[in-house]
Amino acid sequence: ICLITGMEVANASMYDGPTACAEAALMACRLKGRETVVMSEAVNPEYRMVTRTYLESAGLRYVEVAAKSGATDAFKMDFGQEAACFIAQYPNYFGTLENLNELCRKTHEKGALLVVVSEPISLGLLTPPGEFGADIVIGDAQPCGNSLSFGGPSAGYMACRKDYIRQLPGRLAGITQDNRGQRAFTLTLQTREQHIRRAKATSNICTNQALNALTMLVYLTSVGPEGLREIANISVQRAHYLCDHLSQIAAVNLPFANQPFFNEFVYETELPAEVLLQELKKEGILGGVDLAKAYPHLANCVLVAVTEMNSVEELDRYAQALKSILSNKSAGQSGKSANEKAEPVASAAQPQRRH
Repeated sequence: ICLITGMEVANASMYDGPTACAEAALMACRLKGRETVVMSEAVNPEYRMVTRTYLESAGLRYVEVAAKSGATDAFKMDFGQEAACFIAQYPNYFGTLENLNELCRKTHEKGALLVVVSEPISLGLLTPPGEFGADIVIGDAQPCGNSLSFGGPSAGYMACRKDYIRQLPGRLAGITQDNRGQRAFTLTLQTREQHIRRAKATSNICTNQALNALTMLVYLTSVGPEGLREIANISVQRAHYLCDHLSQIAAVNLPFANQPFFNEFVYETELPAEVLLQELKKEGILGGVDLAKAYPHLANCVLVAVTEMNSVEELDRYAQALKSILSNKSAGQSGKSANEKAEPVASAAQPQRRH
């Protein structure tokens, strides 16, 4: 984890990504002695909801920064000196790459810490957040060999700078020598309430997701640095391949076309996303995520994830199906009277993810 994030120390795992994010926010408040956490709107909605719940329960203040263009505008980011940290995602929920250099500079100018949520596979190709100056990096182990398992369980990871090690929640393993002079691993810092006085505990985490964390370790060790880079590169290439094909469809718009992206992107059509995704589902395609559920102003927008698990043939089929659906809907609408509207169809479509 330290190697891929560019950080100096990592703990023995968390429950999952969202709770790791919340724990990082609480950790920042302890470190800075401040009571406000600022978070980008472009962070995964589940991470934001969980973090907000944790903060409100602890009597702390939660503030969000808009990301109108699909990424946080560091030059318009303005929050007071009372903030303990700013939380950004890299790549963010819309798939675009945040300008971590500027976000880090603006955050540190305020005396706050930069917390970065990162997708681990992407770090096989992207510059690690630590090299931009991030203070805490967290994420979820699910993409690294863990099955989706109908939503869980998973494991969260957390890494930080060594200066902050005393406030890192959970457990930390260190290297020492046993009585035979051989290298041995041992738990060195256990700041959970089971081990120390509750008032001094950094977290009330009562267990970790050891099996899922071990799966992530085995996966990363098996593929190695070159393998991780290759997997990330395949995902990038295929995502851009699909994006290029969809952009050639007249009825498709790319609202965040000016932003660089990794393996996820957003497209928009004239149809409500729930209707479009239901039509794709009829073709045996799980087309993506309806962004209207978390971002009402993006009612006609779909978030698509492409990984090394998606073949080029599948991507071609997706593009062809989408073009056909939009053509048929357009032809159908032209035959309706001005007062007629298409009936919306409920959908629970989800993107295909790595497993």
